[in-house]
Amino acid sequence: MRFKRNKSVEAQQALAAPLQPQIPMHQPPTIKANIYWLNPDPNSKIRAAASLKIGDAYAVHGIKVNRGPNGDFVSMPSYQAKDGYRDIFHATTKEAREQIKEAVMTVGVSMISEKISDGLIWR
Repeated sequence: MRFKRNKSVEAQQALAAPLQPQIPMHQPPTIKANIYWLNPDPNSKIRAAASLKIGDAYAVHGIKVNRGPNGDFVSMPSYQAKDGYRDIFHATTKEAREQIKEAVMTVGVSMISEKISDGLIWR
């Protein structure tokens, strides 16, 4: 003899509804940059080295500010593989890349400007 379970209307609706991920919405972590080295050589492609502190929980070291044909840019720490360079750390979204770039360049520009005005480094 088989028994049929009685399901409430709410339970039937819950089973029929597509599953929605229950991901809590939150603010992106704050990113704080620290320039720990400024290159005194005006002809070098590497202008500065920086560290990031992400959300007061993670630190990333070895970030570089490089001089390029279209202006300065931020490069992530990397290692040399057989077929080129590979990033050790990188942002996974465009927004995160922009947030990192903004944090590093804001601190970098202010430090570089300060050193130039003191006559300590290149222009």
